[in-house]
Amino acid sequence: MSTERVKAARMTESGAKLIVWATAASCAGFLLALPRPTTPRGTPALVLDRAAVAQVERRDRQLARRYQGEVGQMFAQTDGSRPAQTDLEKIHTLYLDWGAAEAGGGGSHSVSRSAAMRAAVSAVLAHEGEDAIRALRASLLLRLPQALSGTDDEELDAALLGAFPRMLVRYGLTREGRVVGPDFVVRVLYAARFNVMLGLPATQDFTGVESRAYWGWLALGARVDPALRMDALDRYEAAGGQHALEARAALLYALGRGIEASSLYEEAYRRTGNLRLRNHAMAASLLAP
Repeated sequence: MSTERVKAARMTESGAKLIVWATAASCAGFLLALPRPTTPRGTPALVLDRAAVAQVERRDRQLARRYQGEVGQMFAQTDGSRPAQTDLEKIHTLYLDWGAAEAGGGGSHSVSRSAAMRAAVSAVLAHEGEDAIRALRASLLLRLPQALSGTDDEELDAALLGAFPRMLVRYGLTREGRVVGPDFVVRVLYAARFNVMLGLPATQDFTGVESRAYWGWLALGARVDPALRMDALDRYEAAGGQHALEARAALLYALGRGIEASSLYEEAYRRTGNLRLRNHAMAASLLAP
């Protein structure tokens, strides 16, 4: 066979392979486009704006420096004497005592501790304002990653964390002691824990992205009862969370409410043109009532 014929044969083989591949791809696309019931696999993933997350983290670092600076000035006494604790430092001490009690397995609730905490928080809010509370919270948040990883000061780590590791397990953020969920969600849940222990609403002073991370993970990421996730989804949507319509449909499907889920999947399909949502709508409509 001449060189020209060999080249032609090779080109013919390559061309044939290309035609087969293109045909297969075309058939696959055609099959995907066919209306067919497809069982939903769960809620969409939580998506957060990276720039907004970075802005919150910068704010935390700035606030933490303020708290640490104030404490440093309080203890910089030329005569070596230790001044009385400020109300903000009292909150810090009470918070660590509370965490140590939780970590030790004993009763974390103490009437005297709760009363002292309320009094200290009221005094700080009255005389120093909310920024002082934010600064203390930020300083603790900066310590959180090290405490979760473990430092040489195991006692302080335990006091900082308290029962928080158990919360992370419950909400699917850790596995075998290792963080597997988004770091920012872990941070936001710890901030909420801090707020609650001070007697404040869980999402006190949260920015938009913090609220979306908090409610969004409870709605989209945590493997808890779908009815509880539905309540969190309402708050996530109110905070401007993405893909709330599809998430609501998925939770309704999990609750066995197929007709409602199908209607929402259909609406999501009309809004986005996503064929997967159309197929989910068909599957939901077939769900036994």
